[in-house]
Amino acid sequence: MQFRKLFHFRRQREKIPKERFQRCVLGIKRRILALAQQEDLPRKSATLAKRLRKHGDAIFRFLFDPAIPPTNNASEQTLRQSIIDRKITQGSRSLLGRQWNARIWTVPATCRKQGRSAWQFLHAVLSAKYFQTPMPSLLPQA
Repeated sequence: MQFRKLFHFRRQREKIPKERFQRCVLGIKRRILALAQQEDLPRKSATLAKRLRKHGDAIFRFLFDPAIPPTNNASEQTLRQSIIDRKITQGSRSLLGRQWNARIWTVPATCRKQGRSAWQFLHAVLSAKYFQTPMPSLLPQA
């Protein structure tokens, strides 16, 4: 019930005064952390309670910093294609193969984030290798 209240107030962040928002959210956070201190919790609840006790400040940071999303969906979506590829191809058993997979799957994900063409980047890499010119970078372009 407390988590529902927490997310309700997060959605209301822009609609209520900042002081009221912080007061309400801090109160709910304190109640959740107090519940996490209880003994004799069911096993799954005890695991969550242990995480809340250990990482409570980091877990609740998204409430106070609008730049932090409440979920990790963006991270999961970034990894999705490489995970699908690993499942289809059964991955690689060698260190060299794992390094290759990690590096090659970084290219389309990074280029997509930067609004660049992965094909053009790979073409530039191969051209640089063939013509012995400086390699292009995946670092954001200024």
